[in-house]
Amino acid sequence: MSALSIVTADGPFIDSGNTAWVLTAAALVLFMTPGLAFFYGGMVRTKSVLNMMMMSFITMGTVGTAWILWGYSETFGADAGMGLIGNPFDKFGLTGVFGEIYGFVPADAAAGTEAAGGIPGAAFVAFQVVFAIIAVALVSGAVADRVKFGAWTVFTLLWATLVYFPVAHWVFAFSGFAAETGGWIANKAEGLFLGGVGAYDFAGGTAIHINAGVAGLALALIIRNRVGWGKEPMRPHNLTLVMMGAGILWFGWFGFNAGSALSAGALASGVWVNTLGATCTAMLGWLIVEKLRDGHPTSLGAASGVVAGLVAITPACATVSAWGASSSASSPAPAVPSRSASSSSWASTTASTSSASTWSAVSSARCSSASSRTPRTAPPRRPVSPRTTACSSAAGSASSAPRRSARARC
Repeated sequence: MSALSIVTADGPFIDSGNTAWVLTAAALVLFMTPGLAFFYGGMVRTKSVLNMMMMSFITMGTVGTAWILWGYSETFGADAGMGLIGNPFDKFGLTGVFGEIYGFVPADAAAGTEAAGGIPGAAFVAFQVVFAIIAVALVSGAVADRVKFGAWTVFTLLWATLVYFPVAHWVFAFSGFAAETGGWIANKAEGLFLGGVGAYDFAGGTAIHINAGVAGLALALIIRNRVGWGKEPMRPHNLTLVMMGAGILWFGWFGFNAGSALSAGALASGVWVNTLGATCTAMLGWLIVEKLRDGHPTSLGAASGVVAGLVAITPACATVSAWGASSSASSPAPAVPSRSASSSSWASTTASTSSASTWSAVSSARCSSASSRTPRTAPPRRPVSPRTTACSSAAGSASSAPRRSARARC
């Protein structure tokens, strides 16, 4: 490319290939929410399956609406102070967002590098809203069987507004991308809370997995055990749904991780491979442990291993090798490289918590299945009627009478 063409391409423009990939990834992540509904729905009892699935589906309506009105602005709007929260009225109703281009890199004639196109503001909105939806839906697994649908619907709006949107601002809002000042976890600069952390969380282990896990733990502690816990059988009613849900989650997670590159190139390709490798290894590791411990692998174990691997690799999927991704899936606390030495310990803690926190619902289903196993007993014998007893006595005592007459009388 000539120097003249580099200069003339210096104005902001949209890269159609990157835009197509981001929109495709957004659709994949949105598909994960119905997959989560299947995953959770199969692990509860038959009487709770529709309520459990609707708890995931309703988040698409409530959180999607809140995101368009004030959620996007609260996450990526102008910082309201110290990198803690965006101004919810700055871009209320997505005002001015559709005309913006994010991620554009101007050409550098001196260095001989050409300009890199960005993506439309609407594509960025679409990609981020599906993260918000599934983050809220994840919490529902911790309160299976013991929350009314109406109460859960109200909770989705409150938790998204008061917790998820601010935390997403901390982690996803990079200074100079959608707003001049970003969140205190994603950036390190004066004026931010604690001076900023500058942690590197590529695809959302902090804002989504840790965030939802802590919320689920808090709800489980407050609401406590379901009625009949330890006394009634609470086995997963349909492991076929669980397996199908795990498959959909795995499929959509490629958009979750690789789509976070916001471009279709080498970075997204490497993330895709790391996501695959970590998940495959985690599933095999879980099944091997089950084989050694219980003597046989299970379908619920395979599904659990898949989701565990996906959660474990998410924060570090862009910063490890393929070998490292496969190895990290078998470790409970994969290391997450940080942007500064001072934040390395925090980043490692982030990965550890994100890989464990998502499992409140899965462990609940596995524990309920184990606790409901009762030893097999012989079926009760049918009560013997007086007529049958009389007939048996008559047949036994009438040895001199023809056997046919004894059977006839009975």
